[in-house]
Amino acid sequence: MFKEEALQDVIENGPELMVYFFIDQIGAFSWRMNHEMAHGRIEQQHHAAIDKDIERAKQQQVRLVKCLPRFGVEKPLDESNRATEDYWKWYRWWSNWHKNTLTNDEWDALQRDLGADGTMTQEQIEKYRPEGDWRETPKPEGETDA
Repeated sequence: MFKEEALQDVIENGPELMVYFFIDQIGAFSWRMNHEMAHGRIEQQHHAAIDKDIERAKQQQVRLVKCLPRFGVEKPLDESNRATEDYWKWYRWWSNWHKNTLTNDEWDALQRDLGADGTMTQEQIEKYRPEGDWRETPKPEGETDA
């Protein structure tokens, strides 16, 4: 899904915001492709190739999640490479900010601030980082992990 060089750079040096965006985009890609195949909008003869792309994307996503200890998510995956409660708490915190807190104007400004290579200065990143700390955010009542 992502070029190896870009992925490795985000894993090793990328800010938390970019790691979240990469993880989120891979999830969106995988969901969309499965959805389109299930509803017959992608012809059967293409399913095997798309399944390979989805598998590659999921492997990239696991690599990204494994870098989360850099941001305080001590054990993002369990022994079976399934997301832990700490991972979901971190992810929900970023997702809530991205999907429920940012206004369209703020999203547009964030997009404009991205450099040609998809990077931001530390000052720009701090400007967009959600307030507080993901470790202090309680799980919403009735919500389950996806």
